[in-house]
Amino acid sequence: VGYRATIVPIVALAFITGLNILAVGTSFRTHLNLHRHQENASSPARLPLLVRPAALIVEATERYGLEADAEWASLMPRNHGFGFVRLGPQGRPFEPSIYHQLHCLSELRRTFVYYSGNMTARRLWHTEHCLNYLRQAILCNSDMTLEPSYTYIFEDNSTTSASSGMGVVHSCVDWTQVRNFVEENQIQYIGVPLKLR
Repeated sequence: VGYRATIVPIVALAFITGLNILAVGTSFRTHLNLHRHQENASSPARLPLLVRPAALIVEATERYGLEADAEWASLMPRNHGFGFVRLGPQGRPFEPSIYHQLHCLSELRRTFVYYSGNMTARRLWHTEHCLNYLRQAILCNSDMTLEPSYTYIFEDNSTTSASSGMGVVHSCVDWTQVRNFVEENQIQYIGVPLKLR
């Protein structure tokens, strides 16, 4: 009980901090393609949207706890869980990186809660993919906001330097504007099958 009581808040804080870091950055600039083929040179690299700036104050919250499946699902667009949009004359599908990143963060959470003792090969692959993808997204976005540090004292009285990030204001983009764009785009294609390559 002692180990779990210590590690769960730390992991939860790491997940919440990761979510906020991902929300802060602009969209991930490279389009990862699982099939490793080159995209057509006419493919858009970003959503055709001029996004307003926003601010985010990092707060400790229980709303997005490890087992709060419905709350995590609420971060995704209502019309299609993965946030795909269709662009261009053929309505070609793309996924804004914010939704891929949120999906991966939630999948890491679900793996920790539901699958830690029961990892299938597919779950392991997906977890490794998400860790790698989020690592690169965080590096790409490189949030330069400074967070005050403090000394954290462990149960055995050893210490380390730490930063909770709580109360720190981050400069962001208006992710609600992105969500509205995605949901409005999806409404145009209700009933039209999503054709992925």
